Amino acid sequence: SGPSFTVSSEERSGLDALHLAVRSLRVGDLDAALVGAVDLSCDSVHQAAKGLVGGCDQPVGDAAVMLVLKRLDDAERDGDTVYAVVADDNSSATADLRLDGGEPDSAVNRLFGHSHAASGLLHVAAAAVALRNRVRPGGIPLLASSPTDMSSGGVGPRTATVSVTAMDGITESSVSLAEATDHLAPSRVPAPRLHVFSGADSTAVLADLELGRESTDGPARLVIVADGERQLAERVARARIHISSGNPAGA
Repeated sequence: SGPSFTVSSEERSGLDALHLAVRSLRVGDLDAALVGAVDLSCDSVHQAAKGLVGGCDQPVGDAAVMLVLKRLDDAERDGDTVYAVVADDNSSATADLRLDGGEPDSAVNRLFGHSHAASGLLHVAAAAVALRNRVRPGGIPLLASSPTDMSSGGVGPRTATVSVTAMDGITESSVSLAEATDHLAPSRVPAPRLHVFSGADSTAVLADLELGRESTDGPARLVIVADGERQLAERVARARIHISSGNPAGA
């Protein structure tokens, strides 16, 4: 039952819509907001208009972006996955990641093309995903560098700033994000598995190992840690030799 706005301000459109949503959430007018931006920059009409104002050699791309914004307490209460937190406007922390939504050669535009009116919000979405996964666009790890306590040498959450200067050149719009430190980043590699083989003695363990039959029954146990079938097969072979002949486990 909240208000709805349509915002048209060139590349700043998505960021301006984001600021409207943040303000409404902060004053309690909304409990959740949907912030979206879309532009079909590959359309022939857009391309023709773009050629008239210059910069027609820039790579373009279509984009549709939708973000869900909530107050952090509400999101955590509802069990939502939090990708990033909108930082306070008065924050003076140095950004660990800076993305320029108005720069055609930015890392995001190189990946997706310049999406004009959706460009600003596309960069915000990219920054949020980067903070969530702790990796920069292009796969480079995103390391935190902003100290929270100079006396203790502490390091604060990773931060990102997205800024946009639109083609009209009138004003710059920006938004600062911080990683949600209480929400663990997803693993970038599959977690290894524990494979347990048990029996009354080493002979029984070997028999189950040959059959590939895992269990936790019996006082004699063999535990193999492997990150896939290939590594499991290699370590099963080593374990078999170790148990049968007494060779060192790593040999």
